[in-house]
Amino acid sequence: MSGDLVTRAGSALDACEAALRAIEGVASLNAVLTTTTERARARAAAVDALSDDARRALPLAGVPIAIKDN
Repeated sequence: MSGDLVTRAGSALDACEAALRAIEGVASLNAVLTTTTERARARAAAVDALSDDARRALPLAGVPIAIKDN
């Protein structure tokens, strides 16, 4: 995934939306307690706006993550 984001074969916003859909798909499991949807979308859009040089310097920028919060 990070390679696609660096080469712009995929967008950070697309990756973000896919992660959000995956979270919604397993909502019944109550595995994700807090979802910062708008913040995630805003940050993904900011990554998509980075120059190619900046993206190469930040290879994981735009890769969705989940942090355990219990």
